[in-house]
Amino acid sequence: MNVPVNTFFEGRVDRLFDLAERVEQAFSEAGIEYRVVGGLAAYLYMEESEPDAGRLTKDIDIAVQRADLRRIAEAVEPFGLQHRLVAGLDMLGRWERRRRGEPST
Repeated sequence: MNVPVNTFFEGRVDRLFDLAERVEQAFSEAGIEYRVVGGLAAYLYMEESEPDAGRLTKDIDIAVQRADLRRIAEAVEPFGLQHRLVAGLDMLGRWERRRRGEPST
């Protein structure tokens, strides 16, 4: 029996976990303490107890000490991420410049 696989969802999961791995590596190498919170934390918790109940979001929420923001910005750059202030929130991301209407990668 073939079980259908949602390849779109699986691709998003792979990208999200790749991002989490890069953040973990950058923070660990820099000795920066952090906690994963929000949707990914809930997903990981549910995955252990009820694998079918977990839901993912498109991002990773991380709690850090505000005093570490400068170190974080420096630590993530070798991993292809940048720090930006977006609508009053400190964010890490791959900020690619795209032309209007061009799809994201």
